[in-house]
Amino acid sequence: MLILSKQALATSLDLVSRWNNPNYNGARSVAYDEKTGYIYVTNTFIEQGLFTVTEARSFISRLNPDGTTDTAEWFGLDSAEDKSLYIANGIAVFENRLYVLNAAGGASWELLAINLETGKLINRYGFKELFIMPSFIPVKIEVDKAGNVYMTDHDYIYRYLSGDSVVKRWIPFENSQDISVVNDSLIVATNYGNNPLSVATNSKLEKYSKLEQINLATKERISLMTFNNRYIAILSNGDKGFFFLLGFDSSQEQELYFFDKSNETTQKLNNLVFKEDDIFDLYYSSKTNLLLVGGKVRTDTTSITSYSVNNCLVFSSDFDLPVNCASFNGNNYQFTLNLTKQEKTEELFWELDHTTLTNAVNSSQCLDVKQNLQLPIACASLNNENFSFTLDFIPDPDKLIWKLDRTTVIKK
Repeated sequence: MLILSKQALATSLDLVSRWNNPNYNGARSVAYDEKTGYIYVTNTFIEQGLFTVTEARSFISRLNPDGTTDTAEWFGLDSAEDKSLYIANGIAVFENRLYVLNAAGGASWELLAINLETGKLINRYGFKELFIMPSFIPVKIEVDKAGNVYMTDHDYIYRYLSGDSVVKRWIPFENSQDISVVNDSLIVATNYGNNPLSVATNSKLEKYSKLEQINLATKERISLMTFNNRYIAILSNGDKGFFFLLGFDSSQEQELYFFDKSNETTQKLNNLVFKEDDIFDLYYSSKTNLLLVGGKVRTDTTSITSYSVNNCLVFSSDFDLPVNCASFNGNNYQFTLNLTKQEKTEELFWELDHTTLTNAVNSSQCLDVKQNLQLPIACASLNNENFSFTLDFIPDPDKLIWKLDRTTVIKK
């Protein structure tokens, strides 16, 4: 059984592709600078011998906010000590710093801090407990609001405490796959071999995964959701919630979901399906409502793709349509359209409920009402499926009524 939420879905999201940059064959991680809009990508190329890495090189690229390349080799290819990277994995931005998780050679790892304005190394922080043949090489790193940096090697969660000189083990966390800082909590994705409930009942053994939450101040640990016969591939960061990829044990497919922290609901997004290992990182910018997806594009080449994350209208159980914000002649309004029946026709009509008409408090992502009062609905959710369509205004002396243009209906 797949447990997706603790209550009915209250909101809905829609992804719209904005741009794609296919020029990053060795990309491993992506981060966004909210202040400047620059996007940073780690690129790593490895030649593997029988037992060890024979050669490795890494560098960091910087992209413009529109996805075009600003500086292909922004940091890392210089052999000088203050510019060198060996195997760079996770990156994260905090204020004027870019943190990078880097293999220092052999079995040891280090955390680098780079000045975002100058591109120069600030410091290297070693690990108090070295990664000695870890069962899982750490890839993702996350930063909390205080500037503390977190990472996992599958058995432990490590933390660099801002202002300290080394990275230390923070708490043991077996089977930790990926992490995400959400407000004052650390979300941890864990993948397990067999569900203990199946073992206890002597039923067929099942693989299962969990999303768990750790309070950053108290280390209190609680379970959010459990997925049987599924595995969690990767998490995004987030303040209101987080995105995650959920894979199937029975196939090589992964689906994209969003977990809304405010009401503890989970939504599958746009019916997007990715092949196994197609996606290497997710980054969500709450400031710009952009989701950056690093992954493959049809072939073995990798790319960075940007999606705008838009709010969907949500039909009620009676097929009424609440509109949170509609803009007309410089004013923003909030209202509900009630489904209404018309005699001798199979067309669908909605009438404005005047008792719900008010000025919109939240003007973000407003619906643009045309001068002829036509309503282009970019996204509306019905039974957890998203549609776009147009409502045409029908002149009436007593009511404000719109008719669905059936030719414009598109399932997203």
